[in-house]
Amino acid sequence: MSILTYQLLQPGHKDFPQAETLYTEAFPSCERRDLGKWRMLAANALAPFTVWGLYAEAQFVGFISFWQFDGFIYVEHFAILATQRGGGCGRQTMRLLCEAHPSVPIVLEVEPPTDETTQRRIAFYERCGFSLSPLHYVQPPYRPTDQAFPLRLMTTAPDYLAAHSEQVVQTIHWHVYGCK
Repeated sequence: MSILTYQLLQPGHKDFPQAETLYTEAFPSCERRDLGKWRMLAANALAPFTVWGLYAEAQFVGFISFWQFDGFIYVEHFAILATQRGGGCGRQTMRLLCEAHPSVPIVLEVEPPTDETTQRRIAFYERCGFSLSPLHYVQPPYRPTDQAFPLRLMTTAPDYLAAHSEQVVQTIHWHVYGCK
């Protein structure tokens, strides 16, 4: 297994086009924002939004995008190239993120455990130290023409999420999805 490293990615970085391609391939349009808006967020150094390019032996292998809010980190998107999956890059990415933010809870959304794929995804995050929250959660749509859909939250700090669930959900809905 190669040692994974990360670099801040912004438009203009040589690997940003690869991250954009992976972003559009890994997530259907209803689960991601328009590329222009994604570029705009990534370009704004003052925004709480960050995109890390992930590298194994100096080769781009994926990306993770996240928001740094007061009290918690929210992972919006995370994808590893199909050719690199299963080699430990995902687990190393979660470790790097947790090490970079050691005292801050990390929250992310997952699909409910309804089939083998969603159960495997949840099990992956559990192996990385996340817990599935029992709270009811609905992801707002990225676009007015899309539909909201039920998801589940996972976190590295279940007690924090249980105690601050309303604040966490309101923060994500307002800043990430632009709704109240």
